[in-house]
Amino acid sequence: MPKTMKRLLAAALALTMLLACTACSSDTGSGDTASAADTSNLNIRIPDAFATLDPHNWSLDTDFTLCFQIYEPLYSVDDETNEHPVLATGYTVADDGMSYTFTLRDDAYFTNGEQMTASDVKFSIERAVASAYLNSNVSTVEAVEADDAANTVVVTLSEPTPGLIEGLSHVLIVNQKYVEEHQDENGMLGFNACGTGPYMLKEYTQDVSVIMEANPDYREGALAVDTLTFQLIVDENTALTAFEAGELDIARFNISAWDRLKTDDRFGTAELTTNHVTYMIMNLNQAPFDDPLVREAIACAVNRDDIITMAMDGMATPTYTLVTSLMTSYADIEPDYTYDPDRARELLAEAGYADGLDIGQIQAPSGTYFADAAVVLQQQLAEVGITSTLQELEINTLVANAMSGNFGMCAMGQTNTYDMSWVSTYYGTEHIGSMNMAGYSNPDVDAKLQEASTCMDPEERVSLYQALLEQLDEECIYVPLFNKTLCIAWNANLNYTPTVRAERFADVSWNTTTQEGA
Repeated sequence: MPKTMKRLLAAALALTMLLACTACSSDTGSGDTASAADTSNLNIRIPDAFATLDPHNWSLDTDFTLCFQIYEPLYSVDDETNEHPVLATGYTVADDGMSYTFTLRDDAYFTNGEQMTASDVKFSIERAVASAYLNSNVSTVEAVEADDAANTVVVTLSEPTPGLIEGLSHVLIVNQKYVEEHQDENGMLGFNACGTGPYMLKEYTQDVSVIMEANPDYREGALAVDTLTFQLIVDENTALTAFEAGELDIARFNISAWDRLKTDDRFGTAELTTNHVTYMIMNLNQAPFDDPLVREAIACAVNRDDIITMAMDGMATPTYTLVTSLMTSYADIEPDYTYDPDRARELLAEAGYADGLDIGQIQAPSGTYFADAAVVLQQQLAEVGITSTLQELEINTLVANAMSGNFGMCAMGQTNTYDMSWVSTYYGTEHIGSMNMAGYSNPDVDAKLQEASTCMDPEERVSLYQALLEQLDEECIYVPLFNKTLCIAWNANLNYTPTVRAERFADVSWNTTTQEGA
């Protein structure tokens, strides 16, 4: 990838890792939890800001969720990493793994009436490759060839890419003609939207709501829900009040009142472990973190359960690794450094600090759960003789410090992509100055990362990643803390299955039989 693209990608990821109009026209700017009159509508909470409906230039998770209702990918991948054809009917992989040939469906139409073509798919993939926000999903794509007559697309790669389908699941297909007619001078679509998906944009009010209506010509037929209303409600207590009053039908929460919702039979609830990891970074190029014994002592001083209780109201899952089971080719390992304060003291003494050690500042983004976690961790370190001061910084300042190596230890979080090749961003030498904020460099590990990322044999690939993660865990480069829990509640009269990945609300329906009998 060119250095300029890497810098753009790093900047885009840095803005998002701490936080997860028109329908083919021009831009436009109550009571019981459910009733029979409301069954054509669905009211959904947006917990974070939304900025665009451009499917290739979004930086916020909410944006992708919105785009996912209007646009579709060639393939989708579920929470169990199973592939599902959407706009493609199948694909084949060349024997050398260097190209994929996709056969496209012939009944997909954009809401401007244009039939989807292979040229549209080619245009969409190339637009994603050129995007600082999506390039990491398709960074190995070298060329795309479209055959409109055969309705096929050939994607040629710079190296074997076993995670290509996962990457392409984030590339939503646009109509080339529409984009060229409606993009601005910077090539952005903003809230101009025209997809093949089940919904179309009806109207939006910036920082308030987005309303979508069913696509009347959707190939799968009439939808169970005619209108989706996404409401931006940032404050958790305000969202809770609206949900309990029936003004919201589906909502994601991060609140201490969660136990109350779980015991209310008016609602369905689910707690899902996310692909987001919160972790501590130690600057390997700065003393005392260049000493592995000190890093190991810090790791053994950390009680993740207490951090989760104090900083997350218990809504997280402790982790000892930077990857999750949601990732393709996931490999599980037994951690070398679990909570053991006595061992921490022994390691500290072995490092020459039997009388204690001051590690300087721990940086954390101000006013966030990262800062809350850092406070608890600071206390835990003090209990084994490691003292520090907490420095709370504005998010962008902290990220800039971390990328430039202007820190000793800091709290960080990142939403992983869903393929294990993402591990290289934490440990690969080429990512120093961007996501490899620890400054870790090891030619042997670089070679192993490359071998694992390009291995086309699924079982062998898992084995390669397992051996690699065990090696990295032994070196104790980072201190992973927890994966956030996604708490979702919904009206019990809905037929709804929550997912960690972007949800497709066209699959949701009201159970009218239950409502009529209530």
